[in-house]
Amino acid sequence: MRQTPFIDKNFNIWPFPIRIGINDISHLKYQFKKTRVMHRRKYGKKTLLDLDYFKNRIGNPVPLSRIFLGKKYSGKDPLIRKASLSFSIKCLFIDFVIGFGIPQIREFIIRPDIFFLLKKLKYVIQRIFLSFRLLLKVKFYVFYTVNNFEKNKSAILRFLEEENAL
Repeated sequence: MRQTPFIDKNFNIWPFPIRIGINDISHLKYQFKKTRVMHRRKYGKKTLLDLDYFKNRIGNPVPLSRIFLGKKYSGKDPLIRKASLSFSIKCLFIDFVIGFGIPQIREFIIRPDIFFLLKKLKYVIQRIFLSFRLLLKVKFYVFYTVNNFEKNKSAILRFLEEENAL
């Protein structure tokens, strides 16, 4: 499950500000009362779950202090390294300003209509400005992930524990 958190103007990060989406709900133990199915051209069906079930189970917003830029890695173990400024800018522009990493942006918001795109220019300018603020305020890391969830989870938890111990 991949989710996109919401970052507000004060750089607080909000977990799951909208419905949680899952590609396959057949393995879930809980039967959700309210769901919405979204049919995506490239990625197939995604079921959006109602947040009422998660009320008081999802954490509160927290100040954003680091951003991990995920990158697939063919090595044996995951790695976490400080991201270069150029790589951070590239990722922010592609994923944050344009929204290329978010399928909903590509499929439902970006349209081949020049007038529609001109209306959205305001949001692009705002995102560029916020990107520069993020670069000044937040630490960026590249998280080289392997094809093993447990190893990736252990690596990120170990990194965060070591960094907080300093």
